[in-house]
Amino acid sequence: RVVMCVCAYREGELIPVTVPFLLDKVSGAVTYYHEQETMEEVKLLNKYHQFHESFPQRMVGGVFEGSMFPDFRRSDTLHVITEMPLRLYNVIHLSGPKFYRYVRYKGPDNSYCNVAEVSFYEADSDTCYLKGRVIGTPNGKDGDWEHDYVNVYDGNPSTSFNHDEPDGGWSGLDLGRPRYISKIVYTARNRENYIYPGEVYELFYASGGQWHSMGKQIPTSDSLVYTVPKGALLYLKNHSGGVEERIFDYTDGVQRYW
Repeated sequence: RVVMCVCAYREGELIPVTVPFLLDKVSGAVTYYHEQETMEEVKLLNKYHQFHESFPQRMVGGVFEGSMFPDFRRSDTLHVITEMPLRLYNVIHLSGPKFYRYVRYKGPDNSYCNVAEVSFYEADSDTCYLKGRVIGTPNGKDGDWEHDYVNVYDGNPSTSFNHDEPDGGWSGLDLGRPRYISKIVYTARNRENYIYPGEVYELFYASGGQWHSMGKQIPTSDSLVYTVPKGALLYLKNHSGGVEERIFDYTDGVQRYW
């Protein structure tokens, strides 16, 4: 699938003569992007298609564990990730939580334990994440120390763990004493393509051969809400960081990238 626009070349410039259209190379179907007078609200979670990165997919099959032993020789599975994370902050509410002194994220096979951030929360302190001594599988002497296991708990979602072996990597916390774990929040390794709170974003839509701004926003959470012409082709720019951008439409409440 490719989005195209027929243009004429006049006096050194490309002049669009059609609206953008999506060509399905398999079926031959053509979908035209006519912006409508009707406006719709769109909720944006990222500015670039996560399927074009391998990082979020690498978390599928990853597991969060709790134990009373630092080597996790006996442990409980708190949660298994079954779907690719689509947003910056992914929240897990645990049913039947227990007390654990040691908690960790363990990456699935062939994932290099790619993860950017993990936070564990106690039942009586749901807004303040637990702190402790970071433990895990460090990269070897020839490994990538800029992407070591300690990054998982530094509070910065743009830093991450990339284990020097494809299998067996994990990163966790020694909480000092048993704590009652009730919630987990995690972030996949990323190239600042999710929506980062506090950064400056600007949404554009295509019309008349030009990109028109819908204004700048500074989000306070990991999503953006805009009101745009229905049926328009869109793209989102982050003025604060991250260089990857890709056009998309908004269909059935989902960003579809092309």
